[in-house]
Amino acid sequence: MTATPSRRRAEHFLDVEVREADRKARDLAALKTSKASVDTALAKWRKHMDSMSRMYETLAEGARPSPLPPIRGRAQVGRCRGSGA
Repeated sequence: MTATPSRRRAEHFLDVEVREADRKARDLAALKTSKASVDTALAKWRKHMDSMSRMYETLAEGARPSPLPPIRGRAQVGRCRGSGA
């Protein structure tokens, strides 16, 4: 990664590292073994990999989470201008 310019490191990480891990997880999840517990574990980790890939892509795009909704029932701290109060 040090050979990759800093402005391209996030993109490089997604394109090389995450995509490779995602491909391996997909291949392993498609593998059927003689043990149901192993098959279940592989499918579970495939779902984890999907979630992690989406999270990294969202972070790389610079998306920010939406603000939390206001808490109801909390008293107003200040008064609004022009409210007449």
